[in-house]
Amino acid sequence: MNRLLDRDQPNGFFSAAYGEQPPWDIGEPQPAMLSLLDAYPPTGPVLDVGCGTGDLALAIAPRPAGSGS
Repeated sequence: MNRLLDRDQPNGFFSAAYGEQPPWDIGEPQPAMLSLLDAYPPTGPVLDVGCGTGDLALAIAPRPAGSGS
């Protein structure tokens, strides 16, 4: 049985999902997201859903709303 769905192994999904570094975790904010936020700066609070290691959240936190950089 697929270990992601094996109810006898409750940590199977966690182990399978987080056993290695995911390919989208590049150790820095995704350049395309920074470009998007530069072009369209947030004008208020930002919620980084699924932030993973938080690289993007850490990069945009010090920016004043509407700063564009």
